[in-house]
Amino acid sequence: MILASNRDQHFSRPTNPSRFWESNPGIIGGQDMEPGREGGTWLAMNKRGQVAMLLNILTDIPETPDKLGRGFLVNDFLTGEATGLQYAKSLQEKAHLYNPFNFVSVELKTSTGTPTMTYYSSESDVAEPIQFEIAGNDEVFAVGNSVYNHPFLKVEAGKREMEEAVRKHARTEQEQELINDLLKILKCRTKYYPDPQIYKQAPTYCESRLQHLSSRFVWIPAVDYGSRTHTIILIDDQNNVKFLEWTLKEPINASDPVWEHVKFEFKLE
Repeated sequence: MILASNRDQHFSRPTNPSRFWESNPGIIGGQDMEPGREGGTWLAMNKRGQVAMLLNILTDIPETPDKLGRGFLVNDFLTGEATGLQYAKSLQEKAHLYNPFNFVSVELKTSTGTPTMTYYSSESDVAEPIQFEIAGNDEVFAVGNSVYNHPFLKVEAGKREMEEAVRKHARTEQEQELINDLLKILKCRTKYYPDPQIYKQAPTYCESRLQHLSSRFVWIPAVDYGSRTHTIILIDDQNNVKFLEWTLKEPINASDPVWEHVKFEFKLE
């Protein structure tokens, strides 16, 4: 498995960088420390070979502040016993308790022996969660801040670039070159604008903000917001995991940002 992810968030939102959690040493990931949301996460994995991600849905409708914290959906999955599909189906019953979200899980160890990826969106016009069985080595999936079947242009371009990076650096000894290319993809500031899907989801946003949101690396200091964390996870066929993160050091100074890098290596159970 090769995963590359950006976290876009307000610079003032307190966050713990990725590490193995004190509350559950079998889980690694960053943690949101916003008051009332402490301990939730946008991306984490456990040593059982399960990875989970939470992505907000872009909308210009103000979020309802008394809704439940979405980050705990990742925690609940990684600490529970349900499969990705079972868990995604359970989200259907309580999706209304949260602001709009996409939930993605990956399970490398399943009862059938075939890895799976499961996707569920609270905003999708497809009522049921979608599960993909990963039978080959060349399947690439890309998810952003829209529903899966209506991707942003930057997500479609990122998928193509990732396919090329993996094809170009397919051998184990090319791992560092692959990491370098994936990080370039995450840090790409190319604006894929105009993007009809971004405009459809946030029609009242000003033109400048929509342009900024059309790039994979988002940087909008005027509203205290941007791509503040990059995560790359590599898992080989011997269950060896490399978990890499680049995150902005707090307090974040947008005019002079400082990036911190951590790397964890471990084996799946």
